[in-house]
Amino acid sequence: MLLALPNGLGHRRLGVTVSTRVSKRAVDRNRIKRHLREAFRKERGCLPPSCDVVLIARGAALEASHAQLVAAFTEAARRLPDLPALEFAR
Repeated sequence: MLLALPNGLGHRRLGVTVSTRVSKRAVDRNRIKRHLREAFRKERGCLPPSCDVVLIARGAALEASHAQLVAAFTEAARRLPDLPALEFAR
């Protein structure tokens, strides 16, 4: 699952969460997080230039290969609607 909001900072930020419901083993959760961070690094160009992205891994991520995780990230990122720019009241 991919969630995104504009941040007004001028750059993209990433948050990744993999709960113990996905796997009880920390090594599995960390592997999934590494693959998702790499997917973000490779495919961040398809995201708006100033946004916060949170990736929430689901159970299927445990059996997914690196290529499948990158493909899922890319597909979800391209389906994002255009995020409105933040306007700060002063």
